[in-house]
Amino acid sequence: MPQSFTTLRLGSLTFNPVEKASTKSPGFVKEPTVKDRMHVVVFVLDGSTLDVLSGGVVSKLKDIKRLVVDRGIPQLAFLTKMDKICETANKDVSKMFTSSVLEDAVNKAADIVAIPRSHVLPVKNYEKETQLKTDINILALTALREALMFADDFLENQFELEQENSQTLNTRD
Repeated sequence: MPQSFTTLRLGSLTFNPVEKASTKSPGFVKEPTVKDRMHVVVFVLDGSTLDVLSGGVVSKLKDIKRLVVDRGIPQLAFLTKMDKICETANKDVSKMFTSSVLEDAVNKAADIVAIPRSHVLPVKNYEKETQLKTDINILALTALREALMFADDFLENQFELEQENSQTLNTRD
């Protein structure tokens, strides 16, 4: 049977973004270990379309954000296509952090997702380039490193919580 374009299969797990996950979903883990949990959530937003996001999309982003916060998962946003909204950044990616136009876009994205602006990381997409460019790679690698650092912080927090819970159980015995 062919796979639907909305369904993603990872090993024995099936992810269907159209259906909500439930305890009856195949592969659902009722008591997940740290390795079974998300360590970081990254919202990827198109910087050139922030002004035209529908209320429904913004509402869905905020719903996801609430779920993520309730579970104590750190979150970031990658803001793509920044070169599309600023000619200066298009010509010289190293100017990405000095443009007031891009600063406004970062602020808008931070407001939309309701995260600190320091958690919104601008990146430039490879589109017409035929060769790798160090400046573009630096933006992408910086964003990736930040996501990995957030995940690492999450894991450290989980370890500390497990240690505290273990100590609490030991003092009760």
